[in-house]
Amino acid sequence: MLSALIPVVSMLVGAGTGPAVSGAMELANQDVVSTMRSGLVQQAASQGLAVDPDAVTYVTLGDSFLVHGPPVGADLHTAEEFAAGVDITFLYVGGVRPAGALPAGFYRVRATLPLGAETGQAQFISGSGVVVGSSTLFVRTTAQQDQFIPGSSDPGTGDFATITSTHIFRGHRQYVDAAGWTPYRVFYYEVLTAP
Repeated sequence: MLSALIPVVSMLVGAGTGPAVSGAMELANQDVVSTMRSGLVQQAASQGLAVDPDAVTYVTLGDSFLVHGPPVGADLHTAEEFAAGVDITFLYVGGVRPAGALPAGFYRVRATLPLGAETGQAQFISGSGVVVGSSTLFVRTTAQQDQFIPGSSDPGTGDFATITSTHIFRGHRQYVDAAGWTPYRVFYYEVLTAP
């Protein structure tokens, strides 16, 4: 996947300034998005997961990057299934990785949430089925989410999108959120990017 980005970077460097740079950046972004989406979707399929390419997102931070998307149907799991553990994200961690961080590679993120709990565990599972790391899984209801983003649960129809997004905090800590489920909840977990 990284080798596919070299021509994009070369194009940007040689583009010059002004509108040519803007156009080159738009083309480069389209190439990067296409490469990231198709790579993640193909790798997920090789591990038995279907990921909707339109739900894939990526973010860069310094010399590292994350690409992730929810497995199709991930928003349909019940509380009992969460208690047993379900896959909520398929993730690629790439670029330069600090010592002690989650190694570059593809991972299933399995969420385990005991019944009635507000925290659980997110496990990072390699393609060979090995758990290579874990972090705390935080759960927020619509009322709790409205405290952070007022109006995020409007209108009150219960018809919310199933989304994933990335948040970067001080110290280069990267969190992914996965939202959906009934009742609607948002799950946050840290991608182990810092030692």
